[in-house]
Amino acid sequence: MRHTLLLLSFLFFSSYLFANPADKILGIYFVEKKDAKVKFYKKKGKYYAKTIWLKKGTSRIDTKNPNKKLRTRKIIGTTFIYGLEYKNNKWGNGKIYSPREGVHVKGAFELLPNGDLLLKARYLFISQERTWQRIK
Repeated sequence: MRHTLLLLSFLFFSSYLFANPADKILGIYFVEKKDAKVKFYKKKGKYYAKTIWLKKGTSRIDTKNPNKKLRTRKIIGTTFIYGLEYKNNKWGNGKIYSPREGVHVKGAFELLPNGDLLLKARYLFISQERTWQRIK
């Protein structure tokens, strides 16, 4: 019994110690206004996020998309952050689409000590920071 507990403890702590730090972004977050939830996931070594929930009264169709063919697509289930790479404790070098404004922006995410995400986004000469609250 003692050996079993020791082995289980070792397996638990070793999995924590050797976990990929880049995967810490994986999970579900409220966006800053708490009118949407996004889920980060990993695919082929890069990180993506899609909308999984919208507050009642929030537009559910991508009406501001610059591509007229995409203006009727549903926002829920749509991947809008794609191809993020992890480097120096940040996730960047991907693309971020904002259905709220209908623009693609450059940006990077940084994990805060409390588990929330800090988004630093740039569009033309405008920079903004937004904090997304981790749910799971």
